[in-house]
Amino acid sequence: MICTVNQKKRESGQRVNNRLLEDLIGRAMDMGVKLVLIADPGRSFLDTFSENLVKDMSGERWDPTVEQPYSFLGKVTKAGSV
Repeated sequence: MICTVNQKKRESGQRVNNRLLEDLIGRAMDMGVKLVLIADPGRSFLDTFSENLVKDMSGERWDPTVEQPYSFLGKVTKAGSV
């Protein structure tokens, strides 16, 4: 696989953003937040993040399709429980 410099920078930035997001969710849970929901239209860099979140925080992941009132196809990740 051939990666350009920009692709490598983007991938590195995505890992940093994922780590920051993981830290933010972990701090929220430590402060008493019971449930975190993340809705995303299906960006690939959140796939790995969501998979790890599901494993590490007893989460779930759905791929809902909504037709009304507007068409939507995306992903919802749940961490924690109420």
